[in-house]
Amino acid sequence: MRQPKKRMLALGLLTVVCFVATALLKFWHPEQVQEKQELYMLTSYQDYRQVVVAQIVQRGQELTLGNVNGETLIVGGEQKLPANQPEILKFFQSIYALPLEERLAEASLGDLAEYGLDEPSAVVTLADINDGGVSFSLGNQTPDQKYYYCSVDGAGDIYLMAADQAELFLRPLEQFYDLSLYPSLAGEELSKLTEVELLADGEICWHLGREEADGADFILLEPVELRVSQEHLEQTLLEELKVLQGSHLVEVDPADLSPYGLDVPRKVLRLQIAGSEYQVLLGSESEEGVYAMALDRKLVVSLKTEGLGFLDSGYMEICGSQLMDYNIHRVVSLNFESEEVFLPCELAVEENQVHARVEGTELEEEAFLAFFEKMNLLSMGGGYEGEAGALLLRLTYGLTGGDSQVYEFYELEDRQCAVAVNGRLLFWCYRSQVEELILQATELLEAEQS
Repeated sequence: MRQPKKRMLALGLLTVVCFVATALLKFWHPEQVQEKQELYMLTSYQDYRQVVVAQIVQRGQELTLGNVNGETLIVGGEQKLPANQPEILKFFQSIYALPLEERLAEASLGDLAEYGLDEPSAVVTLADINDGGVSFSLGNQTPDQKYYYCSVDGAGDIYLMAADQAELFLRPLEQFYDLSLYPSLAGEELSKLTEVELLADGEICWHLGREEADGADFILLEPVELRVSQEHLEQTLLEELKVLQGSHLVEVDPADLSPYGLDVPRKVLRLQIAGSEYQVLLGSESEEGVYAMALDRKLVVSLKTEGLGFLDSGYMEICGSQLMDYNIHRVVSLNFESEEVFLPCELAVEENQVHARVEGTELEEEAFLAFFEKMNLLSMGGGYEGEAGALLLRLTYGLTGGDSQVYEFYELEDRQCAVAVNGRLLFWCYRSQVEELILQATELLEAEQS
């Protein structure tokens, strides 16, 4: 029978140091029977905080959990490992009072193989604040599946432990680790995300940042500076980032990252959350997903391939096909210039009403909003780098804070337009979209003049 290490762990909240102190453990004895309840109490502490260490060994896997004044952690060498603290706390709250249902009258430790205790499913050591504790082993499940066979160190008998109690120690150990790669972005926490960047082989694939630190819209910063469709960005990236975490634990504190392709990661996902930077290393693929590890955390996890499409997407796929997506509350001026029409608008939003003025004359609100929405629906057909023809249209947006964005549309063959953003040719779009805008701007100006 494999014996557990009988030890006490001296735990601090800022440091984690292990000391072997086998002599301090006062292990359970059969005299602890509470006859009037017809139960054998394996542990009978009055509060979960009295159990400070739990060591679980499952067929070669070992995990030691600490509980100090309600603060829980995983004990591993000199560094604190990422711990699922709510799950560990729930565990300690479930084990401080553990009954054994029955002592088998005709069984003895000489019959270990018959009960699966020669190679136990789990060996558990619990230590308490009084330098005492208990060590026990769990074997097979009983034929009726209501109990597990249990042997207690220091006792020469075999007992039955209820299945729901035994399974606290038999569940996968990875449940106690925090497999997340960065803080949660669920709900309002998403507003704390201010930058997202993806790098491949050290080169930036795309880099998004908030316009303001208070949760304003994202814009594309690299490889080009561009406003993006927030709705499309939510669907292609932000929803996936909210739920991105390891599906299961692969290895704790690996000495060699090369088997996972993490020594030279193929991609790095960088996030800025509430002023702190988090880097996620993305390695090679396996049958179960993609190996990943948060920088400076000692857990290699597997990511399910579902929802990882953004890792292989270019910035146009991430940002969507909309050329612009302006919130009218952030636009203070709009100049629309073509050969046919010149429309210089000053904008203000007051008491939920939009006021668009051209040389002091206010445009009809509904007509202007329809025109503004039409510009927001301009879509790109694809990327473009090359020569361009005559200028058809220039749009200049003045934004709160003093920034501006300039979009220029140049004639191409095949009823297309080349689109330059802030002087740089980036995309192409269909000329019919530009012509419709020019027509609508002309009608808007004519309505104002009449």
